[in-house]
Amino acid sequence: MSNTIKFDYDTFYKYYTTDSNLEEDEDPPEIYYYPKTTSKKPKQQTLSKKYITINSDRVHITKIIENDKEALLFSIPELKDKDLNRWDNHFHFGKDNSIQIKNPITNIKEYVPAVYFHKTIQHPEKKGKELINCYFYPEMEMNMNIFENMKCLQRGYKMRELYTKKDFIYIKEIISRPFLEHLVNNNNKKKTFLEALTLGKKPSGKGGTKKKTRRYRRKSVRRNRRH
Repeated sequence: MSNTIKFDYDTFYKYYTTDSNLEEDEDPPEIYYYPKTTSKKPKQQTLSKKYITINSDRVHITKIIENDKEALLFSIPELKDKDLNRWDNHFHFGKDNSIQIKNPITNIKEYVPAVYFHKTIQHPEKKGKELINCYFYPEMEMNMNIFENMKCLQRGYKMRELYTKKDFIYIKEIISRPFLEHLVNNNNKKKTFLEALTLGKKPSGKGGTKKKTRRYRRKSVRRNRRH
């Protein structure tokens, strides 16, 4: 099975701003966050009711406007202090039609459309936050098997040099989910990225033949007669 998707930011944005694709939390958590990297005092806010579930965690989705551009935050609140406050660590996706990058062939700076993506980590112990950026094209093919090797447009780093293995559990499913709609299970529920990866693979281990199945059924009948 091919694990290559044709990413398109507009499709991605529409998917995550369509209520029917999301779940709803009637009692969303309160979170703390630093508005800017230079902020010294955090703000408090109630997260969006809209969420998806990844890795058994609720990932809350907030639509924001910044610099007259629409963007999305995928928040995974984290307990970080003795007061049991939840801090808003999140993944941030937005689109800009004029991102400056250096052309690797001509070595000249140019402006291109790009998705500005970053991970935000709140650091209450340092009274600030950290942004880990990686920009990529708003329309491109992505092979999710080697997604970690994708290069960031504005720097020479590959994604795997910036983000953790746990980060990729969330990043890969967030990015791929809108483009895996055709993969459904017997209950017509959307498959997660990890489920889609294993679709069509043969189960591991022994057994599985019709002969062994018939033998197992005969044994089951005999056991049932003893009770």
